[in-house]
Amino acid sequence: MKKGLFLIRGESFREGGQFSRIIGSRNFINDQIEAANTHKKLFSKLQLEGNVIHVALDTVSTNYDKLLMDVYGDIQSYNFKSQHDLSQYYGVQKALDNIEYLFKQNDYDFLVISRNDLFLRDEFINLFNVNDEVVKFPCVCWYENRKLDSGLPRVVDTFFYIPKQFLGLRKTFRVQGYKDGHDLLDLWVKSYSNLVYGFYINTYHDSNTIHDWNPLYKMIGRPECLEMKSDSKLTYPEDF
Repeated sequence: MKKGLFLIRGESFREGGQFSRIIGSRNFINDQIEAANTHKKLFSKLQLEGNVIHVALDTVSTNYDKLLMDVYGDIQSYNFKSQHDLSQYYGVQKALDNIEYLFKQNDYDFLVISRNDLFLRDEFINLFNVNDEVVKFPCVCWYENRKLDSGLPRVVDTFFYIPKQFLGLRKTFRVQGYKDGHDLLDLWVKSYSNLVYGFYINTYHDSNTIHDWNPLYKMIGRPECLEMKSDSKLTYPEDF
């Protein structure tokens, strides 16, 4: 049995692509609820396997907060904010700071940080493993620009799995010196010299499913690309 915390964060009922600030859209009520139901499906699967799962939701408030609460049910923390965060990673750190008390009250075996606009496919749900002892990302981001200047992989930054031995990473999102979440491995390898990491799948995909097919999830509120842009025969780490 494992005990884990899921932080589900981001903007709810969002319409549009990367730079859109349209939230609370009536056009995507069903899509957001369907995405939330895939999260609940993952939680339920893990609980049926005997694990203890805690959930915290951090999102900008809309007219549909109650709909989300009806899906997620009786969870550990709801934080419906009045305004957008200054940046995505400032928002992640602030959300983690707000639930720090949960870490003090519970001996967690892992932490997951996930965007709330992800509709998780069954493949992802089936691949998720509470016994993983390495930091995990969905996959390496694109093949064309897969490497950071340091030579480390550029990661898809929509979903992070952090096992117990590296839970201190939850304090690092406010640290400056990296461009965005795709660069996080540079920062995290410096924070933990013994850091070990991996990926749920070994093919190359963009984070944003408006640009590239992703077999693990799709983002709701935007068109989905059904074409895989990187060659499916190229795999990590063999072709890195």
